[in-house]
Amino acid sequence: MAVPGEPYAVLMAGQLSERAGMGLRLSSHPVFQRLVGRFDALTAGQFERWVTTASQEEISERFTAPTLMVLYDQICGEIAAKEWGTPAVVAGYSLGFYAAAILARCLSAKAVVGWLTRVNASNARLFPPDDFALAAVTGLSAAVIVTLVL
Repeated sequence: MAVPGEPYAVLMAGQLSERAGMGLRLSSHPVFQRLVGRFDALTAGQFERWVTTASQEEISERFTAPTLMVLYDQICGEIAAKEWGTPAVVAGYSLGFYAAAILARCLSAKAVVGWLTRVNASNARLFPPDDFALAAVTGLSAAVIVTLVL
């Protein structure tokens, strides 16, 4: 646990750490309240429901979980910054690197959600649910990946 005013690091976990109701304990925090409307706008009104009342099955869905976790990690990081000050280090694992980049003000949440939406659309076209794979493990060239996701 961090101590206010002391250096601390934030590690954004990314996908596969989602769990039903994970935002309930944070939902009354002023930072959550400040960001939830913006994140609902980026997710067609789904974000708050995803982190408070949606089922585990729904939030673990392959096209919901990435966006959900990047935005949820962002709220957690912003709450940490509010409570303990600016982190000395921000890092991310898996999709958590997107949340880390948002918290570090290198990328916007809107840009990341747009990117994930394009990646998800490409994956949905290319890989049926029973044959899912990420482009990084398919052997596609960088040029082909760019044409698929942009």
